[in-house]
Amino acid sequence: MRAEGAIAVFSGPLLHTFDAVMEEAGRGGNRNVTQAYLSELSELIRGAFQLRFGVHRVRRAHHHRYDLRASNTWSNIMEGWFREMRLAIRSLMKRPGFAALAIVTLALGIGANTAIFSVIHGSLLAQLPFPEPDRLVWLSDGHAELAPTGLDQSIPNLTDLRDASRQLESAAFYTFGNVNLATEESPDRVQTLAVSSEWLSVLGIPPRIGRDLAPEDDVLGSPRVAILTDEIWRIHFGADPNIVGQSISIDSRPVQVVGIAPPEFRFPMNPQILVPLQHVGADLNRASRGFNGVGRLAEGAEVDALNAELRSIFDRLVVEYPDANQHWSTGAVPLRAMMAGQNTQSLFLGPPGLFRCGS
Repeated sequence: MRAEGAIAVFSGPLLHTFDAVMEEAGRGGNRNVTQAYLSELSELIRGAFQLRFGVHRVRRAHHHRYDLRASNTWSNIMEGWFREMRLAIRSLMKRPGFAALAIVTLALGIGANTAIFSVIHGSLLAQLPFPEPDRLVWLSDGHAELAPTGLDQSIPNLTDLRDASRQLESAAFYTFGNVNLATEESPDRVQTLAVSSEWLSVLGIPPRIGRDLAPEDDVLGSPRVAILTDEIWRIHFGADPNIVGQSISIDSRPVQVVGIAPPEFRFPMNPQILVPLQHVGADLNRASRGFNGVGRLAEGAEVDALNAELRSIFDRLVVEYPDANQHWSTGAVPLRAMMAGQNTQSLFLGPPGLFRCGS
């Protein structure tokens, strides 16, 4: 039946039914009128689809009467849903190509949206998994000709800033690296985070197993030790607690595992192993910038006050060490802001990384 013929045949009965439904619904008040109108509208839309896909049945005769109160029950609602689902499935089965395309499109759309939301929630919306995360700040340098902030620092400058600051309760230093980890299966290239011994205590998360890095681990030439993240501990070592105290091979050299980081530990670039910087006693160039710091604000301190203090301290360092610090500056931002920026960058540009700048 052509659409014009269908309209001619069914328009009279449909209008008669619609008027009767509206009259009966009017006796129940405006709410029933609205419900009846929406119900009839959805029925007309379904009828249009039935005509479009070759279904020539009209489910409602002009003499049909509605029990509006019964239509509000769950049984009738569920029955309506099942009826519509059966009709939709029968219509799709008549066109398998269209059905396959629709299903694949929906699956890809739902999957992509779920993945994106998971990344955004974990990276941008969720709180940092550290105690009192609002007190954590990220320290970085700026340069007059390069960038106002976000650049690497040197350990001598970081040490002086930490020791002179009254707005910081504590601070730790770090840099990224890559090593070859030998396992029973095959060698694996993994990301490391070389940190000063205060790292986990500044973040406020002790190891779940074993001990934290100690000050003596920071001394140049000390025995090589490492803390494994929960992820690599499970993937490469089967979550065996007995790995603590044993040696593993990193870059073909034995390294003793002294602890396992808690599962909530996370940081940009997804480091898998924490190793000590061993910067104490090392001949470090103040102009050699390849490090950054994470600090914990003193109780009651604010980021603005910390930045004012850091600028004052760094001005003195510029005077004392002009060759290393001329045209440079330093500052702090909330650690959450830094991590959100790094993870936002990863959404568009791939794996996150920090700016690297040589002197």
